[in-house]
Amino acid sequence: MVEEIVAEGDRVAGRWTFEYTPPELGKPVTFVGLDICRFVDGKIAERWWSMDMLGVLQQTGVIPPPAREGS
Repeated sequence: MVEEIVAEGDRVAGRWTFEYTPPELGKPVTFVGLDICRFVDGKIAERWWSMDMLGVLQQTGVIPPPAREGS
C-alpha cells in the first residue's frame, strides 16, 4: 500500500508498506520502504529504493529485537 507520495520537478518519492504472511511463520510480516524515481520524457530514468530489512529480520525472529533499557 502506498502511504504517501511527494513529487517535485522530475522526481517522485513514495513511502509504502506491504504485509505478507509466510506459511512457515504463520504470522504477518510488515515490509516498509521508500522509492525515489527520476523521470525523463515520461519514463523512469533512475530509481533509488530502501527497505527496512532489520525490521523484517526482527519480525521473523532471525535477529532479536533490541533490549529494553533496564532489562
